[in-house]
Amino acid sequence: MLLEQLRIHFSNRVRQNVRLARCGRWSFRSAVYAATCLAGPLALAEPISLQGSTVFSARLIEPNRAVIEARAGVKVRVIPNKSIHGLVALIEGRADLAMISSALAQELELLRQLRPDLPLGRLVCVEIARTRVAFAVHPDNPVRMLALEQIRDILIGDIKRWSEVGGEATDIIKVTVQPGGGVPTTVRSQLLDGKPFSALGLVQVEASPHVIKIVAQEPAAIGVTQLGLVDGARVRELATDRVIEQQLNLVLLGVPNARQNALIEVLKSIAAERSF
Repeated sequence: MLLEQLRIHFSNRVRQNVRLARCGRWSFRSAVYAATCLAGPLALAEPISLQGSTVFSARLIEPNRAVIEARAGVKVRVIPNKSIHGLVALIEGRADLAMISSALAQELELLRQLRPDLPLGRLVCVEIARTRVAFAVHPDNPVRMLALEQIRDILIGDIKRWSEVGGEATDIIKVTVQPGGGVPTTVRSQLLDGKPFSALGLVQVEASPHVIKIVAQEPAAIGVTQLGLVDGARVRELATDRVIEQQLNLVLLGVPNARQNALIEVLKSIAAERSF
């Protein structure tokens, strides 16, 4: 009630001052300043910048952006690329928060190899939610279910043809994003004991949506991707005997400030309300 009364008061004052400005009795700059004050804190504050995981962005941020900003009282600017790119942007000061879709320790292992020059000691990780990895195949592929051990053997190259698991006599094409993405990092850690994907028949793309596009066009492909991209796409998700869970985390430098903390708490609450 008080906030609404203040808005009405300032609205009336702005209209009055704009009229005075038109009559030359008040500076136009002052009128603009008053109008800016009326817009409230969201108009004045810089957006919180997030970079990183496309899984985090697609599953949590974009479908709920309006609710997130309203509840947290902040604006967000999101650049979805890869978990590892988000971490680099955070450390280099180009992002306020990094979105990652795997455990921080797994991402740091790769980051130390690629960028040993980066200072990693101040990174703090906050878990927001969990989702699962999806294994996608072409709709014409007769294989509908595989045990994770069979998928493991496909990814490390021990199973090379679909006929070995009840499918057509064609070579298996494995499609995933390039190293640094949360999905392959999680799969390597939880399913492959840290081993890399076999290079035989491996296609690595820059972004997760490209995985789905290739699988939708190639009957021999299996895509290792995020669950959110499979839903509604022209591909079929393989059923498995158990799931591989991804962590959706935010990473920051040190202790969060008040605005960052408000955003973190809202994201946690929205993740708890929605099914992942």
